[in-house]
Amino acid sequence: MADLTPTTATNASALGGTERVPCTQAGADRALTPAQLQTAFQLAGALALQGLPLPAYKSADQSVNNSTTLVSDTHLTKTVTASHKYLVLLALPFDDNSTLAAGGLKITFSGTATYTNLLLTFLTFDLSAGLSQFGRIVAKDAEAQLSPALIDSGLGLIFGTVEINAGGTFLLKWAQQAATAGNTTLLRGGVMELIDLG
Repeated sequence: MADLTPTTATNASALGGTERVPCTQAGADRALTPAQLQTAFQLAGALALQGLPLPAYKSADQSVNNSTTLVSDTHLTKTVTASHKYLVLLALPFDDNSTLAAGGLKITFSGTATYTNLLLTFLTFDLSAGLSQFGRIVAKDAEAQLSPALIDSGLGLIFGTVEINAGGTFLLKWAQQAATAGNTTLLRGGVMELIDLG
């Protein structure tokens, strides 16, 4: 009968050493050094990352004041690959100044990449009144009203797909729907994920 008793490491804490760690298979000693185990874990980690979303996180507030001119979001941008399809997911918490006339919020998607078959649906929730706005974005640089000037603060959810022709950047642009002296702010904590569908 095969001896399945594992070998014993002489010093398991010495990661850079040459000692052997338990790994016995069918009676034949298959012990690996810590360096070999480290390489195996690195390879496993690299393989696990394949196909995961490409997240962009909004790490600070960004405000627009008295302007309807679209500006690039300072955080929500990603690089996309030519001839690939992506699932697009965004969550955009926002705030419209409550002490002045609210300016609302309009958005579009732009960037250096060229793309067709853009089909995004958006839902906007007023934090005090529930669902207030919904619609679609079907072309690059096409503007959509994410929030009317009635909402003080809310959350925009956007989801859909895009097919990339030429690779480059894919990014969110936004501005006030109507120019007002109060700030319209996309809040820290917003996120955009692009999942590569191949």
